[in-house]
Amino acid sequence: MRYEAQLEAKRRIVRDALERIGGLVFEQDIEILPSPDPYGYRARARLVESQGIVGYRIRGSHAIEGIDECPILVPAAQQALTKLRRSVGEAIRHPTADEPRTSARDRRAIPTWIISAGSSGPAKLHRLSGKRERGVARQSVTLEVLGERLRAGPESFIQANALLWDALAEEVRDQCTLSSGESSPEHFVEFHAGIGFFTLPLARRGLSGVAIESDRSALADLGANLASSGLAKQVEVLRGRVEARGDLARRFAAADLLLMDPPRVGIEAKVREAIASDGPTRLVYVSCDPATLARDLRVFSKAGYSLESVRALDLFPQTPHVEVVARLERA
Repeated sequence: MRYEAQLEAKRRIVRDALERIGGLVFEQDIEILPSPDPYGYRARARLVESQGIVGYRIRGSHAIEGIDECPILVPAAQQALTKLRRSVGEAIRHPTADEPRTSARDRRAIPTWIISAGSSGPAKLHRLSGKRERGVARQSVTLEVLGERLRAGPESFIQANALLWDALAEEVRDQCTLSSGESSPEHFVEFHAGIGFFTLPLARRGLSGVAIESDRSALADLGANLASSGLAKQVEVLRGRVEARGDLARRFAAADLLLMDPPRVGIEAKVREAIASDGPTRLVYVSCDPATLARDLRVFSKAGYSLESVRALDLFPQTPHVEVVARLERA
């Protein structure tokens, strides 16, 4: 499909979800920011290895499709893939005596590799095992986002499209800090903060708040990134799942901004209800699934929030997925 047609299709997907699922009327045009390159954009890949073959799982199957190259990987990640294929092939052709013996359980657990590329330098290869490996920092890559240097371990979530890191972070920061009347937000609550991709730009603008994250790898990176940037005093990091917290109403009462970047399933019902009841004046919602975004916005709209801004970013060319940044205000 021509790239221009992909962009138009995604714009329609977003509008259709808002209207059909969300019951929302958004009269403005929905702008979609294209990827600078519709190929060679992805910084992270998860590959599997079996009997000397490295590749992806075939959709709906445990079978592996061996690959020589992946057209959507950034060049550094593709180079790491080539290196991995060579090393796996060499190990099969010339096994060494010190190769560890594998148990039946190990043989059932097909080796999985994560390739991660940062803003510069070679991509890193990380082999997953049954237990989390120590030394995340040794395997980390560095993302340069709006002047911030962010450490990202191999098991920490990173935004997929390396070509749009700055654009996405800038859009979220600007929607969060936009002045409303004579004032602008000063205190925030952030759900699913990750490594601090959005947290640090907000703190750099002078906002203070709390960042909630449950993943252990991401928490380690978030703490390191706040410390190295000199912003640790402005952000309180809360460990654990958002859904398990019993103090959301109190946290919302001390904030004028809630930033959310949930996984594809969106916000859980219990948390949606808490936001609808006690949420702060402004919500900024970052979503990779227009359907769950629209479902959640429907609840917030009924609670008195109005949808003020919607912008799509094509973080996933050659796929049906699209990233959306939405801003809501409560009268």
